[in-house]
Amino acid sequence: MIVWQGDHFETWTSWPGADGPASTVAEARLLVPRPLAGEDRHRWDKNWKILMGTVLDEYFVASRSMQEKYGSHAQTHALFGRQEGALQHYHQTLQAELAAAAS
Repeated sequence: MIVWQGDHFETWTSWPGADGPASTVAEARLLVPRPLAGEDRHRWDKNWKILMGTVLDEYFVASRSMQEKYGSHAQTHALFGRQEGALQHYHQTLQAELAAAAS
């Protein structure tokens, strides 16, 4: 996945972990416009810490909890907020591809 953040890009790659469907390996990168030094280095280190703090302490915690509960099959769908257009598009595309592959 490539995320454009205005003055830089994030790239995210994920693949199944050693435990099969129960685990995922994820790798993130920041792609910045020039080599880092001095104040630029400090700024991007700060951005990286904010990104990883948000992802690890919020998104992954919530995702792990949701994933554990999906196994009960009690919930039939997930609803993404209006501001999460990219996630909506991703999951609509994924559903369409899975449906096409099943037919």
